[in-house]
Amino acid sequence: MDQAKPSLRANGSRECAPDDRLREAIHGTAWRHFCTIWRECLARSGGPFLFGERSMADAMYAPVVTRFMTYDVKLEPRLATYAGMIMALPEMQEWIEAAKAEPADIEELEVEY
Repeated sequence: MDQAKPSLRANGSRECAPDDRLREAIHGTAWRHFCTIWRECLARSGGPFLFGERSMADAMYAPVVTRFMTYDVKLEPRLATYAGMIMALPEMQEWIEAAKAEPADIEELEVEY
């Protein structure tokens, strides 16, 4: 996972709209690592969340779920159910709506390095 997350972070836009330049990278090997982790956690806990009850692990993977949805990563049924459940959480819906309301450009963040 330590190698997968930086790759996904570097290659996956945090925006809710897909970036076609990144689609191929998202469908690479990084997503398979996350799927393995989710599959094993759900199998051990019995679900519906990664450790049975909702936990910080589910919150940590919420941004990964959004990238999977944005880039239309095909998940096996149990993982798709998990991802759909995360996306349906009221907090996720609030987060997505807040992101959509943000301006496309934030002047304070436009810094040259």
